[in-house]
Amino acid sequence: MKKILNVVNLENENDVEKIKTELKDTRLNYEISFEHKAVIIYGGADEHRVAVLAIRKAGFEVL
Repeated sequence: MKKILNVVNLENENDVEKIKTELKDTRLNYEISFEHKAVIIYGGADEHRVAVLAIRKAGFEVL
C-alpha cells in the first residue's frame, strides 16, 4: 500500500538529506518528492507510523 505524507516545512535539499538520514535507519521502502513536499511510504499502518515518527524526529511537521 502506498501512503503519501505531506511535509510542511520541506524547503531545500539539506532538508531532504535530514529526512533521508532518519528514514535510512527504519529500513522502510520510501521516496522523497521535493517538488511536492512529500514522502511516499510503501507499506501499511505500522510503516506509516514509523515514517511519521522519523520525519518528526528530523524536525519536520507531517500533515
